[in-house]
Amino acid sequence: MDDESRRKRGITQGINALWRVWALSNGSVMIIVLLSLYIPKVYPPLIALAEMGIIHYLIRRNRNLRAPFCYRIPYLFMWILFWAAFLIIMYNIFAPAYFNTEWNGQPINPELPILAILLISPIGFLVSTWFLIRGTKSAFCVDCEIRTGMSEERGFLGKIYSQEAEYQTRWLVVQWGLLSIIEWIYYFCFFINTNLNTPDRFFFVWLPVLVMAISIVYMGVRYTMLWSYYCNDHNMSRADILGKSQLRFIVICDNKVWLHIPVPEELDANPDAQLKIDTPVKAVIRYQSNISTFEARDRFRMITGVNCPEIKKLFVNTDKRMIANISHFAVFFNSTEPLQNAAVSGEWFTLGEVQMMHKAGLLASLFESEIYRVHTVGMAWKTYTKEGKRRYAVKHYKPTFRLSDIPDWDVDFSDPTWMFVARNNEDTPFFRLRRFWNKYITGTGL
Repeated sequence: MDDESRRKRGITQGINALWRVWALSNGSVMIIVLLSLYIPKVYPPLIALAEMGIIHYLIRRNRNLRAPFCYRIPYLFMWILFWAAFLIIMYNIFAPAYFNTEWNGQPINPELPILAILLISPIGFLVSTWFLIRGTKSAFCVDCEIRTGMSEERGFLGKIYSQEAEYQTRWLVVQWGLLSIIEWIYYFCFFINTNLNTPDRFFFVWLPVLVMAISIVYMGVRYTMLWSYYCNDHNMSRADILGKSQLRFIVICDNKVWLHIPVPEELDANPDAQLKIDTPVKAVIRYQSNISTFEARDRFRMITGVNCPEIKKLFVNTDKRMIANISHFAVFFNSTEPLQNAAVSGEWFTLGEVQMMHKAGLLASLFESEIYRVHTVGMAWKTYTKEGKRRYAVKHYKPTFRLSDIPDWDVDFSDPTWMFVARNNEDTPFFRLRRFWNKYITGTGL
């Protein structure tokens, strides 16, 4: 199979996965809503917990794939199922024992089945809204970025995953919000709990099932059209996925970094250019699975016309489905003079100035991710062991961070362990409990 066929297959698998996980997630709730009409009240929460376990297994299996798919929506539904099971159990235990009436004031009828959608729809709305607000800051997305890199670093499919995860989450907020309003209005205004008549069955069972089924069909059509658009031969170039390798160089002198400030005139020469501050030394070449420091040194000289005295490979982001990668290098100078007459232009900035530009939203996303990873991994390595234990017996001790010290650091910037250590270590509350919870319960940890 040639590279273009492999890339098409990668797009097909990635886009199909978006629909597949959507159908799986909504289907898990459809099963509970349907079966709750015919089975005793004790079983819906057990089914929900079983489905939660299945989704958890699928998430863990996907995480171990060579090129994982986006499983944010199943993770969201896993929490919907968890809280739905919890509340149904609480209702089954406490409602008959301590209450004589239901929420609408009618006497409790123990003969009626559990109206699961009344609990699931508001839970789904709250959980979906929380995930929408958190965005990529949610624990699941942070874990994914630690393992695979930011969406920009993962290339075409990474951008598609990021875009569609937000779109699907917004859809769920609307879906669960409308169902919550409709179901509870009908419950308070029209429901009489002597039995379940035809309108009751329609509103409490068939309407939510129909809404979720429509959403599954709609997403199927959406992703079929998306796949058709990008996988047609004449549209392959639109996806920006032709096999390629990117080289990016962080140029450092003392504790300063060399950056290019774009000007509007650059848009005339290159309409695809973005007016964001970025490293001036970068290149796109034909795909190579591994780029040595010797090749990178030669490429740096070709771009700038300057020989680099010292170079270090930092990390590589690989998009295995699209047969593309991004290699990140750091180049170190003892003086700023060699770059004054370089073929590319740039200015020197301290880390404090870089931080201010970041807060102002002026930095290119790839450069932000580079600096963030280098700083986070470097500080974690200097402060803690791989187990999250302090290297020094001083609580909350923060060592000095200097870019010029990077050549002397014996740390693997591509190792996600250090990113997890930076988030959870002996200086964070409930360190061991959080580590256990993340590793064995949510799966968002090593």
